[in-house]
Amino acid sequence: MPERIGGDRWISLWRGDDGVLFVEMENAALVVPITEHGDVLFIAEPSPAYGTTELVLPAGVVEPGEAAEEAAQRELREEVGLRAELRHVGTVAPMVKYVRARFDVFVGTKLTVDPLTGDEDHEVIQRPTRLEDIPALIASGRLSDATVIAALALAGVYSADR
Repeated sequence: MPERIGGDRWISLWRGDDGVLFVEMENAALVVPITEHGDVLFIAEPSPAYGTTELVLPAGVVEPGEAAEEAAQRELREEVGLRAELRHVGTVAPMVKYVRARFDVFVGTKLTVDPLTGDEDHEVIQRPTRLEDIPALIASGRLSDATVIAALALAGVYSADR
């Protein structure tokens, strides 16, 4: 039986039965918000792991008893002050060999203003981005979060051919 070595509410380190370490995170919901003009609404947030500000998508933990779609809507409202019509497009698991976590991915359209006070301890900055600019952001390393890139692919807004 795996042994918990340490961590906090959001992330913990475990030792598997074979002695190999792995990380466990809470399952989460992630939204690819698309504006009426067809732009993807990214947010810029600090990355404690890299000490940089990174482009990500609105996302957060699915709370106990909460459906993934409810969590997606809540996070969108908290992080960018918008509500959306949501469509589930898939589930991704980042680094499945060493990280135990699942992210339900939703596309959000028909965005309307409906803010909800969140629990962020930093300013959330919106970065609307044209679809045609996404491949260059990825190629340059400015957009490098693998979960975000996978979510964009599931949403059908990223293609290496663009």
